[in-house]
Amino acid sequence: MPRDKGASKDNVDLWVADVIEQSSPPQSSSAKDAILGLSQTKLQEILTEIIRENDSIRHEFEKKALVELRHVIPYHSSTEIELDENAVESHLGPIDEAASKVLVPRFAICENDTCGKMFDVSSNSGRLCRRHLGSIMIFKLAACWKQHNTEEWTFDYWHYSEEYAYREGFMWSCCDADPDNPGCRKTRHRSRYPQDLAKSHRY
Repeated sequence: MPRDKGASKDNVDLWVADVIEQSSPPQSSSAKDAILGLSQTKLQEILTEIIRENDSIRHEFEKKALVELRHVIPYHSSTEIELDENAVESHLGPIDEAASKVLVPRFAICENDTCGKMFDVSSNSGRLCRRHLGSIMIFKLAACWKQHNTEEWTFDYWHYSEEYAYREGFMWSCCDADPDNPGCRKTRHRSRYPQDLAKSHRY
């Protein structure tokens, strides 16, 4: 099922509004409405200009948006081990001292299939990511298919995959859950940057 593309944008908008609110005098409701109404591209353009011209806002932005590399929590390179709730990164030692204080983005978009949520790379120790390891498949015994010729299944049944009335006609191959199920397995969120960078500087 498609990811909720608007979720991450909404998180960014609210977070930017919070940064500006905490580093400047109280803003009017119209200013906050304007922030929430901007496209992500325009919002980034305006914010870039603001932090270039205002040191106090830039400082506040850096405190909220960046984190030292040593605080980045990596995910396990093996999906099988990552899915094991008792697994630990036993092969990861302390981080290289020279790289430990390098500043990297604090927030990233999860790259796990069916997730796509924004997460904090410095507080990713819990199993906050719900995901499926299978794929959407047709459930041929569902009642919704009775009105069709299902002798040979020659009709385009995928055409109905987005229709609510046919929701029961599809399921996840990994757990038999309906297509809207957020995930049958829980892992940490995953993003190659900056998590891979943090892992590469450990020994």
